Amino acid sequence: MKTNVDWKAIDDERLKKLSVHSFCGAVASNLGQLCRDDAGTFKKKAAGLGQIECRFGSELKARMERQKIVFTTEADAPNQDDFIKGFLRNQ
Repeated sequence: MKTNVDWKAIDDERLKKLSVHSFCGAVASNLGQLCRDDAGTFKKKAAGLGQIECRFGSELKARMERQKIVFTTEADAPNQDDFIKGFLRNQ
């Protein structure tokens, strides 16, 4: 699955401080884990997804747009992995 990052929203200071890979890769990592843990059910859901779009913003959000997950991450938001897992399980 392809992940696109909104690089325009990441200023130089944020780029120096944060691991963009760890924030934006969290959705794909959790998708993979859910597919391994619940291959029978979740893998079918995940098969219909085609893309992840990652953005940095002022709050943690996730939504579906057709077959794309739009994930907005916030550097100081706690429990991002739990948030993503909960979102993915409810899709």
